[in-house]
Amino acid sequence: MYVEGDWVKAKGTTLGADNGLGVATIMAILESTAIPHPAIEALFTIDEETGMTGAQGLKEGLLSGGILLNLDTEEDDEIGVGCAGGIDVTATRTYNEENTPEHKIGFEITIKGLQGGHSGMQIHEGLGNANKILNRLLFDGFENFGLRISEIDGGSLRNAIPRESKAIVAIDAMHENAFLLETNLMCNAIKKELRTMEPDLIIEVSKCDTPEKIMDLGVQEGFTRAMYAASMAFIE
Repeated sequence: MYVEGDWVKAKGTTLGADNGLGVATIMAILESTAIPHPAIEALFTIDEETGMTGAQGLKEGLLSGGILLNLDTEEDDEIGVGCAGGIDVTATRTYNEENTPEHKIGFEITIKGLQGGHSGMQIHEGLGNANKILNRLLFDGFENFGLRISEIDGGSLRNAIPRESKAIVAIDAMHENAFLLETNLMCNAIKKELRTMEPDLIIEVSKCDTPEKIMDLGVQEGFTRAMYAASMAFIE
């Protein structure tokens, strides 16, 4: 960081507005000789938005204060007494790919047009989750037409409500018309469910080159069921 006139700026990276406000407030209190306060400890950490890796390195016993004032806020006249907790779960699974049978054809399913949002600020608003919507189509396609998954891209941000997601899949050629009809009915039902919160939702299902490889069947079934079980909101 560097100071240019009355501004604190960052070189080669961003300077978060909410965290920057908290840092500036703390530094102003520490610098001032006119602001009365009891003994305080100032704690600055990095990577709050992308995994709290700085806070994870905090050693037990380093701080002695009994009250936490959280200055991670967008308002300069607000503080938080304590703070909310969060859990990041990284789940990995290895699997074997299979050659796509010759009788299958490829489709690309794309979810887009959602608002997205911050998982900490908007998780209670009932916004659409692109990965959950996509999974409904994948699960239904597998149950009814033996759909097999080749690729999925649903984003990589831990604290974002996904607004876009897509998958490359394969189905038996003999089921093409029935698959498109069933998928269209489900897409309309999903759009109706979210018509108030997500009026710009777009779901596209289009033919594409048949993928060479598909996911192992057992792993695919476990993956789609796990996605179905995942909550889209906070749980007490």
